[in-house]
Amino acid sequence: AHLVGSCELSSCASVFSGFDEGQLFQRHNDHTWWSLKRQFKAVFQNITAITDCVPCQQCRLHFKLQLQGIGTALKWLLLPPELIARATPRDELVALVNTLRKFSRAI
Repeated sequence: AHLVGSCELSSCASVFSGFDEGQLFQRHNDHTWWSLKRQFKAVFQNITAITDCVPCQQCRLHFKLQLQGIGTALKWLLLPPELIARATPRDELVALVNTLRKFSRAI
């Protein structure tokens, strides 16, 4: 049995085509690449701003730590390998390790 049929998936096509992550990892057009990178960064900043409205301080802290870990992982994917060590402060590395631990425990 199918949980979601092709009819339901086709009605969501516009959602799936909203962001093409394949373009993010290809540097064919530097202007497009920088534009996508800025867009990605803006989305992360918006999500962080929204979490400031969460009343539970512990929940807000855990979420921001995970978001920083995901952001660090994306940063590593987007940076040239020779810049990763210099461009990763200790707090980002701690957030990345913590996020990887949480994700691995969830699996």
